[in-house]
This record gives sequence, C-alpha cells and structure tokens, in this order.
Amino acid sequence: MGSFLKNKTANALIIHFGAIGDIICALPGIISLSETQSVDICCSPHIFPIIQHFVKTNQIIDCYHPLITSIFMPGRTSEIKNWLLSYEFIVLISFSQDWETHLKTNHPKICRIPPRPPTNENTHTAKFIVNAFQKNGLINENQSRIEDFILHKKSRSYRIPQSRSQNFLIHPGSGSPLKNWPLDRFVSLSRELKQQGYSSHWIVGPAESKMLPLLTQYQVSQNDIIQTDQLERIMAVINQANHYIGNDSGMTHLAAIMGVTSTIIFGPSDARRWKPIGSYVNVISQDTSCPPCFETGSKTCAHRKCLHQISVSQVLQVVLSH
Repeated sequence: MGSFLKNKTANALIIHFGAIGDIICALPGIISLSETQSVDICCSPHIFPIIQHFVKTNQIIDCYHPLITSIFMPGRTSEIKNWLLSYEFIVLISFSQDWETHLKTNHPKICRIPPRPPTNENTHTAKFIVNAFQKNGLINENQSRIEDFILHKKSRSYRIPQSRSQNFLIHPGSGSPLKNWPLDRFVSLSRELKQQGYSSHWIVGPAESKMLPLLTQYQVSQNDIIQTDQLERIMAVINQANHYIGNDSGMTHLAAIMGVTSTIIFGPSDARRWKPIGSYVNVISQDTSCPPCFETGSKTCAHRKCLHQISVSQVLQVVLSH
C-alpha cells in the first residue's frame, strides 16, 4: 500500500467496508467518480486486488489503519481532522449513521450512501448506488452511459491478458449456506460435464473449507480442487476459466465483472437486486410460491424449494448452451 498519505492528496475519499459482492456492485459509481476526480479508497485489505484491478486510485487505505480505527476515540482528534480536511469531500458507502456523525464532526462535506436499496425495492444494487451518486452531484447524469456500464458493458475488457485452458470452474459456496445449491448436485453436474468431454475444477475459499471432506467423499480429485484465501490467486484462477458456475456469492460477482461466462444459481436472494454485473451472465432461478426471502424472511427455512427444485439437467442445459 505504501505510505498512508502520499505527497499529493486526492480530491475525494471513498470509504466502503463491504464484502466482495457489495464492493463490486458499487464499482460503476466509484469508477465513474474516479474518471473526474482523484480518489483515495478506504476498504478492507482483502479487497485491495479488486480496487487495484478496476479503479484508477491515488491510493488504497487499509480500513484497519490506526487513523481509521481511532475516529471514534478521543486523543487523536486534531490529527484525524487534519487528514480528513485534506479532501474536498468524503463519500461513505454505509448504513452507519454513527460513522456519518463522527465524520461530520471533522469535515463539512460528508455524503453517506447506503450500500444497497431498501429491501422493499426491486432496483438493482449497482443502479441504486449510481443513482445515489448522481442525486448527490458526485457524477454526471449521463444515464445512457451508466446503463451501458451496468447492463451492457462488454466486460471481457477486464480480462487479465494471459493464455487460458479450456475448463469449467465450479464454486459451490457463498457467504451463507442458505444460498447454496446442494453440493451433491454440483458434483453430479461436474460428472455430467466430464461425460460430455469437458474438464472442471473446483475453487474453495475460506467460507467453503468444511466442504473439502465432503468433496473427498464424493471422490472429487484433489488435483481438481483449488483452495485459497488469496484474492489475487482467485482472480488468476477465474481468469483461466472458460465458464464459471456458482451460487449468489462475492466470487460470482467477481467472475461476472471479469468477463467470464457465468451461470449463477439463485435461490432465496433476489436476482433483480443482486444479479452480477456483466454481459455474459446466465441466471437460473425457480419459480415457487415463495418470493425471494434472503433479506426479508426467516433464516430457518426448512424446505428451500427455491434451490431444491433446480435440477442438474436444467443447469447442464444452460451451461452447454452458452
């Protein structure tokens, strides 16, 4: 990251403590702002590779830096104030009114934008954030250009230039088990692909470590499993794939915006709000009597019809047709 403050300070500071999917949904707004302003971005350190790859920034600041973590503490007020006042304005992408209040004690121009729309709105999260940037005068109102970025941009331009082998990449997890298609169906899908003459690999992050013994029980070869918690490695693996298959997850958002053809299985989360950004995204969801409930309903759903009614053959058909 280098020194905390470079000699040339940016015009704007963007603060976003969200996870991978939240950050990626905010990228259209952040990138549009960075095209007209010099920006510093404060985020979690594991997000750095995404920011470095997609956004032109003055610097990326670790959200665990002492100046950040001490904002709520007495004793460093003048130091924090001098640092924050070096920016013309600060954009806080957060639900936290406490953060907004504390920042406003040190800077007159704080713009807080929620990281997602209210749960009763069907607006896509990326569009919601772009609209908020526009309403607050942070970016211009060239709506057709913004729409193009969100819905139609040929995102293969974000590919990391390198040779790629022919393979499918399967990510069976997500941030919540409630959003996961059954593991045995992913295994069956992989076997079907093999019978069709295709190779497939599995990517397992920290959230999926408990799946490793199960994959072994299903006789998935260790040579076909890539286990890593390093985002740089994950991005390199995704870039090598011809087709990504997964649930609604941060890794899925990353594959889609990197331009990889992606088949996404949506269950209780709402694809209208969370469909990954990209022109090569195929969403599979099952019409049931239950509306999307991940953000609004009970977390103890026993039947999970929205996922269990999606068959291996249904996913296979979509995968092989793209």
